[in-house]
Amino acid sequence: MARIYIIATLIVAIDQATKAFVRQALSPGDSFPVIANILHLTYVRNPGAAFGILQGKLGLLIAASIIMVAVVLFYTRSIARSEPWLGLGYSLALGGAVGNLIDRIRYGWVTDFVDFRVWPVFNVADTAIFLGVCILLWRTVILSPKTFKEGEEGA
Repeated sequence: MARIYIIATLIVAIDQATKAFVRQALSPGDSFPVIANILHLTYVRNPGAAFGILQGKLGLLIAASIIMVAVVLFYTRSIARSEPWLGLGYSLALGGAVGNLIDRIRYGWVTDFVDFRVWPVFNVADTAIFLGVCILLWRTVILSPKTFKEGEEGA
């Protein structure tokens, strides 16, 4: 159980540190090529959710984030202990949700900066949420319940 909170805390720390670096080093709209035409650091203030949806709905986004955190905390107590992959998925989702929630409460927007030029700009928290949800889907939907065995490390 503690491992879940340690991983989530590490995600929050990395997310907040990278966002602070970007806010310090760049002005909104500035872009810096890390690998020209492939990967750029681009400072974007996102007042919405993924892909910029729900802009101007700060209260809804904060409420949704708090609900997500509560749901993840609830499920980690019952499921994640017996299934390490679920624990990892929940910890990534939890850390990402908290990282973006901090930005929304503190600034009213989320700092995004990872720019592959072919995808909307995102951040470490977004990546953690995405990976966490992928792991949870893999273990609960894609992996057949018949092959889902307690203690199994993965197929």
